[in-house]
Amino acid sequence: VIFLATIIVPFFVSYRSLGFWLRESTFREQPDVHYRHDLMIFVRGPNQLLAWSTFSHFNSIYSNHLRIPFIRSYEEDDNYDGLNDRLVFTMEMPLSEEESVLEVQLLLFFSYSLKRYANLNLQGMIFVGDLTPISGSRLDFNGQLKFKRS
Repeated sequence: VIFLATIIVPFFVSYRSLGFWLRESTFREQPDVHYRHDLMIFVRGPNQLLAWSTFSHFNSIYSNHLRIPFIRSYEEDDNYDGLNDRLVFTMEMPLSEEESVLEVQLLLFFSYSLKRYANLNLQGMIFVGDLTPISGSRLDFNGQLKFKRS
């Protein structure tokens, strides 16, 4: 019993607490990321600006340029670990025959949290932008969300 109390118990306590007197450490953890269903979009053409957002104040500012897009989004968990691995986001902006698109700027808002080694809750955004001299009808993009603190 004394051996258990003096050797084994402190060993497990120090192992579970990630060591005593830890000055610096590195760890990796897959965050819990969720798309908040908030966004801002700007679509520019040669002579027009189209804008829309999920924020009503933004829409009132750009009321002369307001165009409501069709949006579909869902999050996928590829390995069924309870954490999202991918966001599939599709947006279609209705245009008239004489309108064309030269630039797209999109802001998507996310919540981001870590729970295992550090209790961290953030809200952030992703910027997606493309500018081209020739009008386009489609924009595809893939990206990775990374958080690095140093």
